[in-house]
Amino acid sequence: MNQLLISFSSKAKGNVLSVEICAVNDISWYCHVCLILFPFIIITDSFSAELKVRDALKLSTVVDETSGLASHGNFIYTINDSGNSNSLHKLSREGEILDSILISNAENIDWESLAQDEKYLYIADAGNNLNRRNRFTIYRVPWSELDNLEVEAELIKFSYGDYIPGRVTRHNFDAGAISIRGDEVWLFSKNRGDRNSRLYRFPKEPGTYLPMPSRLSAHLSKVANGRFHYL
Repeated sequence: MNQLLISFSSKAKGNVLSVEICAVNDISWYCHVCLILFPFIIITDSFSAELKVRDALKLSTVVDETSGLASHGNFIYTINDSGNSNSLHKLSREGEILDSILISNAENIDWESLAQDEKYLYIADAGNNLNRRNRFTIYRVPWSELDNLEVEAELIKFSYGDYIPGRVTRHNFDAGAISIRGDEVWLFSKNRGDRNSRLYRFPKEPGTYLPMPSRLSAHLSKVANGRFHYL
């Protein structure tokens, strides 16, 4: 049985929750998902699977703006958004913080998403709210090192090959989600400008890349603006 993890954060009110949903079949699109705090309501549209909320957990205020979830072994991992430490938080399945792991060579400019494969966890510093930069980093950390309290990450650096500066509130160069597909990183832009998300594909190996968009989709913009992590 597959799982979809959804994280919801409201920094102003100090409420952070993680909701774990069991999916009966594969989910083709994450479109129109809404999580409301009190009461818990899931509104779904355009799903190809039945969904059932299995658990809802209130997390520690240490993760007051959770910006990604990953599940590995008996643990859940999460990160905070911009303005917070360069730490990865290791949680129990009950939502208790077990460790905070420092990524020693990382800076949390605007951490937005987590992705994973069998060997590595990927932390995407890809946020760009006001279009002030075109240099971004994905930090790759081996699962085998996450028993330590401090680790050094491998660096996957990228810039948008079609980057256009300016247009602070209407630009297309802010990313909110990544996924690992085969040997590639798939990065989805939010695209405040034309409301179409672009898909950028580049190798998941350490290096510096200048990807061009490979796909345009209005549907994908809904994925990129959420915190949905399909495992």
